[in-house]
Amino acid sequence: AMAVVAAMKRCNEEVWGTYHFAGTEAASWYQFASEIVAEQQRYSGRLPTVSTILTSEYPTLAQRPRNSQLDSSRFHGTFGVVARPRAERVKSIVEALCRQ
Repeated sequence: AMAVVAAMKRCNEEVWGTYHFAGTEAASWYQFASEIVAEQQRYSGRLPTVSTILTSEYPTLAQRPRNSQLDSSRFHGTFGVVARPRAERVKSIVEALCRQ
């Protein structure tokens, strides 16, 4: 939300273009899912298995790039906002969802 507010405050300026706001640390989908499952275990006591697969083992009509990591440095340079570390964000979101 802070990122959206920062961008909206500059809407009358010449800051057009594509911006990414995804944090600074890279992670595969496997790493991301593993972090979510590990955090969720604190609430459920269960630890499901997360398995890795190759992109080629998950066929889709869309062609996927070999590296789809987003670079948020342009957003930070323009709007001065950096995302909190991913582990911190995962923890707060899982906590909020598990306490509902």
